[in-house]
Amino acid sequence: MPLKLGDEHEQDPKACLACGNVLDRAGEIKQDVATELEGNPPTPDEYTICFNCGHIMAFDEELHFRELTEKEIFEVASNSEIQKMKRMVIKFRDEMSMLKPLANNSNP
Repeated sequence: MPLKLGDEHEQDPKACLACGNVLDRAGEIKQDVATELEGNPPTPDEYTICFNCGHIMAFDEELHFRELTEKEIFEVASNSEIQKMKRMVIKFRDEMSMLKPLANNSNP
């Protein structure tokens, strides 16, 4: 089933557990395309992907990032939609990094 991305919302800044990049926004992702997305905040045990390095983490009970459990690692690895989302994040990051030098060169 295809993923559907909802509106992003602000959250307390948290550092990615892999690269340390500070993330201060989250977007809701649903697999049920019939479900209306309401921009709900993340809930414990939901996954998140770092937009800097593509690392997949989960939210703990206090909505801090935590590493995936062994069971979750297997679930994520076998979920083609999550892997597709991760590839999209990495592609977006790479495209944005290519644009930064262009933006810097446009200032005389």
